[in-house]
Amino acid sequence: MAGNLLFEMLSAPARAAIFRSMAPLAVGAGEAIIRQGDAGADATHFYVLERGACDVLVAAGGEAPQRVHTYAPGRRGPPPRRPPPRPCACLAR
Repeated sequence: MAGNLLFEMLSAPARAAIFRSMAPLAVGAGEAIIRQGDAGADATHFYVLERGACDVLVAAGGEAPQRVHTYAPGRRGPPPRRPPPRPCACLAR
């Protein structure tokens, strides 16, 4: 997670505590990391890409999903939204 601004501003003990609470999630290209409309526990996870990239897709008004952003490694993913549902979807590249 070196180079991630979110973690660089923390003290070493705070960073270590956060890293201990994290769990890896391996996904393949095209696999959903976040689904638009997710609710409940699935909508409260926070993601940080360690490697690879993901596209952020938004479907509005019954239209096909459109890519609105691409995240690269070390960049934070969409924050949990309270209350759910998720406003977008993220697919691994």
